[in-house]
Amino acid sequence: MKQQIEHTFKEPDSSALRDSIGRRITNKRKPIKFIITADGCWECTSHPITSSGYPSCGRNNETFSVARYLLTINDPRDNYDGQEVLHSCDNTLCINPSHIKWGTRIENEREKMERGRVLRGENITNSVLKEADVIEMRALYTTGEYSHREISELFDVTTMTAHRAITGATWAHVKEGLCLAVMN
Repeated sequence: MKQQIEHTFKEPDSSALRDSIGRRITNKRKPIKFIITADGCWECTSHPITSSGYPSCGRNNETFSVARYLLTINDPRDNYDGQEVLHSCDNTLCINPSHIKWGTRIENEREKMERGRVLRGENITNSVLKEADVIEMRALYTTGEYSHREISELFDVTTMTAHRAITGATWAHVKEGLCLAVMN
């Protein structure tokens, strides 16, 4: 196995740098260390990882991602409201400035959808229904013998959950039975 070489991010003089609310950013912080992967990602090795998988750092009782901190240095803005850090590499550990950029929540969600990184259906941890259940619910509804309420009782979900699954408001990725259920 090839040995990984650890690098340290060289921070600029921070005397002129300001955070999102105007406080001066100081260099009195833990050095940011990383390894470079084969695909060019700089995976942070020096800072703790949050439950969502991002390396984090803190200041003044605030916690934020290391990638966000580095982006404020490399692409400072007057206003950070509504701005998120978008990773072009989809690697949550990556802090490579050429792999991260500012973007909105909508842009971030769109990119996740385009790259197939959004959990849906039975892949969601707390999902009560399975794809087979949704197909069966739609089939039952198309017979005309069952209402959304009756189907919801059969599957032990709320009437609204049954309605949304049958009509495709949720579970839209399950195409089977969708057209017939919506037409009835």
